[in-house]
Amino acid sequence: MTESLDAILARGRQGSALIVPEDGQPVTFAQLAERIEALASSLAASGVRRGDRVAFALPNGPEVIQLLLAITALGAAAAPLHPAYTHAELPW
Repeated sequence: MTESLDAILARGRQGSALIVPEDGQPVTFAQLAERIEALASSLAASGVRRGDRVAFALPNGPEVIQLLLAITALGAAAAPLHPAYTHAELPW
């Protein structure tokens, strides 16, 4: 069983949650929680609600993880798309 981010923060866990490969800089659990909350707030302000599907195309990196967690925090479903798709290849 994995521990939730809220539980990790409640225990006061320190240290790195993610390492950004480009510069080797760690993202702490507290920073990760702040970024998820900010993204979730922005998505909610844009109208994303529980049960919605959110499609996005991003290259691999910490931003993908942060966005996936923010979408999940809202109770929405993430639909990651390959960033190499062209507009013509998408169904809308």
